[in-house]
Amino acid sequence: MTLGALLADVHVALRVLAVTLALTPVMTYVLLPWITRRLGWWLQGRSWRDRRR
Repeated sequence: MTLGALLADVHVALRVLAVTLALTPVMTYVLLPWITRRLGWWLQGRSWRDRRR
C-alpha cells in the first residue's frame, strides 16, 4: 500500500520481491511475537478464563 505509488512502474516480479523483503522481517520480528504473547493461552490449549495477562 505504501510502496504502491513508488513501485507502480516496476515489473511485477520485482514488486513482489520488494514487498516480500519488506514484510517478512516485520511479520517475523514484530507481529508474530506480539500475536504469540496475546494468544499464548490458546496456543497452549488453556481456556480463555485461565489465561494470564
